Amino acid sequence: MSQQKVNRYKEEKLNRQKIEKKKKLIFRLEILAVIVVLGALLTWFGVSVYRQQKARQDALASIDRHTTYLDLSEAEAYINDIAFNR
Repeated sequence: MSQQKVNRYKEEKLNRQKIEKKKKLIFRLEILAVIVVLGALLTWFGVSVYRQQKARQDALASIDRHTTYLDLSEAEAYINDIAFNR
């Protein structure tokens, strides 16, 4: 049992550099994958916000904006007539 542990340790020691290189490579690939996913999410979020804003602006632009004037002179005359004739 002890000899097996010693042999495993020797094997690990011989391949330690390869193992460390492999670990570093895997870590870098994981970081790269996270960066790519975050970049895709941020791009998707930005595009969706842009599209919503563009749709709002188009909707507001399509509304006819007319200025309506209301002549209240007759109503004012009526109210003044009632107020002064009391």
